[in-house]
Amino acid sequence: MRRSHESGHPRSFDSRDAIGYVNAGTVEVLLDSDGIFVSIEMNPPIQVEHSVTAEVTDVDLVCAQMRIAAGARLADLGLDQHSSTLLGAARQCRITT
Repeated sequence: MRRSHESGHPRSFDSRDAIGYVNAGTVEVLLDSDGIFVSIEMNPPIQVEHSVTAEVTDVDLVCAQMRIAAGARLADLGLDQHSSTLLGAARQCRITT
């Protein structure tokens, strides 16, 4: 699979921007065989899977969410959505019995 997150991931923020959402959350997307991202779900609270994002972005999402709730802006945290990069890949598994 080719790396297409650079052109696709900003689109997952369209729904967030449209409603003025300013805190941590999850936008779930699918990537089709043509490299097109399609948003399928937005979850405003931080998810249990947030550690996967933290692992590939080197951002402590819980700390960032708390600072944003206290009034900080992304720029105050040194975060810029348009220049974010992925640092490899991460996988998380859940085993239930």
